[in-house]
Amino acid sequence: VKVDGQAAATMMGQPSNEGSANATRRLVKAMEASVTRHFGSHCINCMCHPIECLYSYSETAVARASDDFWPRHTGSWTTHIANVTYNSLFLGEIVQPDWDMFWSKHSVAGLHAAARAVGGTAVYVSDRPWEHDPRVLKRLVLPDGSVLRCRQHARPTADCLFQDVCRDRDSACKIWNVNACSGVLAAFNIQGAGWDRARRMTVVHDASPQRVLVHLRPSDVDDLPADPSLTWAMRLCVWRPDGPLKEVKRCFVLRHDGIWVQLASRESVTATVSRVHTAEATSGNNVQWAAFGLEELINSGGAVLAEQAVMAGGEGSGRTVGAQVRVRGQGTLLMFASTEPATVRVGDEVAEGWSYDAEDMYLRVPYQVPKGAEDVEVAITF
Repeated sequence: VKVDGQAAATMMGQPSNEGSANATRRLVKAMEASVTRHFGSHCINCMCHPIECLYSYSETAVARASDDFWPRHTGSWTTHIANVTYNSLFLGEIVQPDWDMFWSKHSVAGLHAAARAVGGTAVYVSDRPWEHDPRVLKRLVLPDGSVLRCRQHARPTADCLFQDVCRDRDSACKIWNVNACSGVLAAFNIQGAGWDRARRMTVVHDASPQRVLVHLRPSDVDDLPADPSLTWAMRLCVWRPDGPLKEVKRCFVLRHDGIWVQLASRESVTATVSRVHTAEATSGNNVQWAAFGLEELINSGGAVLAEQAVMAGGEGSGRTVGAQVRVRGQGTLLMFASTEPATVRVGDEVAEGWSYDAEDMYLRVPYQVPKGAEDVEVAITF
């Protein structure tokens, strides 16, 4: 259930009963007791940003981080991304931010899908019946209806924290998050619209914003290991505003290195940041690999629950090198591998249909989690 208009309580109360803070606290406690009784604490708190509301929650944990997504109000489409990004920086330390619903069949569906995939929030849409875009939904939701949710709420990266990403004509809005074994970045060109204080609404001030350049690097993800000697593989996907994939790039960088990407108006880019593992194979050559996760989904790295390099046997020709990757979901596990594998297994079975692209050094392994299980292990021997 969504409980709206909670900020109104802060305008109530009299000095004789300790003022509005006490009135708000009492209203919130009564609301939470009712929600817990009838809905099991499943509640979205909305219009609740006054601290009198935020500091009163004890049974409910989710709060809307922005104004609504207005599908017919052009000025709100990009401003919404800025609102949820910067509001979550504070709200996320108190509640679980909610980034609102959106339409999957819309001219900015791709922009909002990328934001929800990296935001670490619930994913839901308000599509009209039979007005859906399966291309967008299938990049967010697994066949069983669950999502690859990041481990935290998204935060703006340090380099855009004090930039006006809606009006300065130069900056992209950039956010970061983490999965179990990888980092994830997203950047958005949301220049051209913002809040008008005089008119008290979002308005378009530039109908044709210029392209922006954004620099993506592993150090943008604060919670990745700070070891400067580690090598990271970054797989970047540039998305058109309405959803289709425009471009895919890959690079290998150290922590403070990165790649520049140019974004047109309302375009977005997502980047999975995975650690490159290195081991010496039987042949004496180094084998490098990195797991990007479920190729079909925007937050592909969310499918990887655990990974480790495996070395068995002694020195010389008896030693084998491998990778073990535990995954959830269903689809295609995408990995970088510098050498074609000798064997690939999914669970207890020899994998069928896997392929290796020697030119791009991509390994693709189709997999499906067995019925009744939560995940499955993919074992690779080089």
